[in-house]
Amino acid sequence: MTFHDASPAKIAICNSFLSLLKQYTFDKITVREIISCAYVNRSTFYKYFDGKFSLLNYIENCFFDGLHTLLDEACSPDVMQEEPPFFVSYFSYIESHQELYKLLLEKAPDFEARQRQSLYNYSYTHAEARESILGVDNCISHELSALMISSLYSALFVNWVKNGMSYSKEEMGRIIQIFWKRFASYDIPPDLQ
Repeated sequence: MTFHDASPAKIAICNSFLSLLKQYTFDKITVREIISCAYVNRSTFYKYFDGKFSLLNYIENCFFDGLHTLLDEACSPDVMQEEPPFFVSYFSYIESHQELYKLLLEKAPDFEARQRQSLYNYSYTHAEARESILGVDNCISHELSALMISSLYSALFVNWVKNGMSYSKEEMGRIIQIFWKRFASYDIPPDLQ
């Protein structure tokens, strides 16, 4: 995974933390262990991070940013017609980072909630672009739309990984494509608009 604006020391800290997370639960890992494993001093650690929670947050945000880049690419009028579905790329991204993803699911406290929140924030800020691509105009509030999308995507990603990626990326991408085609053609009752 690519760490943003990362010096060699910052990368070493991240990799050391991930290495420790493979062995221990999050709450058992100390900053002392991280810096010892990374071969950096305490002041170097605190130059980049406020503590192990901000380190975890940084790693997760780097992962989420990669996913958001793919979501940006989905903002194209042709995306609904692509075969195989463009949405396969979401699952390819997760598959290429599956070791990290599994680790975060298993060991990072509240990872699923933070993933959903990240997807919600992204979906909410890109609601108008999504509406124009789908050809719908304010058919549902941005808040409800972002909540629905973030919950769906997060549940699909988590369950796909937890179930050993038993469905192919193409099958998973098709599920999202079908959802969007149905959502775009659904007439929302006026009282829900």
